[in-house]
Formats: sequence, C-alpha cells, structure tokens
Amino acid sequence: MAADFLDPLYEMWLSEEIALGRVKCPGWQNPIIKEAWLSKDWSGAPMPNIDPLKTMAADRGYVEMGAQDLDDVALNYNGSSGKANRIKNARQFKEVPQPPWPWPVVTEKEDSKDKEDKEDKGDE
Repeated sequence: MAADFLDPLYEMWLSEEIALGRVKCPGWQNPIIKEAWLSKDWSGAPMPNIDPLKTMAADRGYVEMGAQDLDDVALNYNGSSGKANRIKNARQFKEVPQPPWPWPVVTEKEDSKDKEDKEDKGDE
C-alpha cells in the first residue's frame, strides 16, 4: 500500500526538483536510468511484539532456513541496516571480550585461509 501511494508522489517530487535544477540526476531521460533513480524500499514502523524471545527464535529460524536474511531481520526489528549493524558490532566487539553466544561474532573481514583451515579441521 505504501508503494502504491508513495511511489507516484516521490516521482512527482523528484521530477519537479530536477526541472527546477535543485537536484541533478544524470540520465533522467533514459527510462532504464530513471527507474534506477526511482528505486527504493519503503519501510514503515516495525511491528510490535509481545514476546521478544520468541520473535528472536523465529527470526533465527527464518535466517537458518533461508527465508530471510540478517538485513531483513534488522529492518523488521527497528528499521536499521543489517550491514551497518554488523560493521559497528565488529568494531565494538574488538573492545570487549567475546560474548557467550553459541555463534561466532561476525568480523569485518575474515581471512579466507582461516575459513579453509577451520573447514579442513572439521572434516577430520
């Protein structure tokens, strides 16, 4: 519903701003490039939940089975960016000890050789 209502308003606003010269969008006359300029995701307020632990377990299950990704979870939870959250968490976890979670902390850059070594040890 938001896209059906907001998309035309956004396109009209952006078209007017371009016509007045306040916004520059190179290639606006090309329909493919115009579509790229207009691509966006509308997200509303996150759904409230009564039992956050059950919601967390459900989200984890959806991620594990591939029905959604961590970016979707972050967007649904509080409207944030999953990628930005992971980068910030990796930086903060360097300052504090490893949390007692059953899953490893995601780092900004994992060395692929380390990953291969871990996989080789797991096969033995």
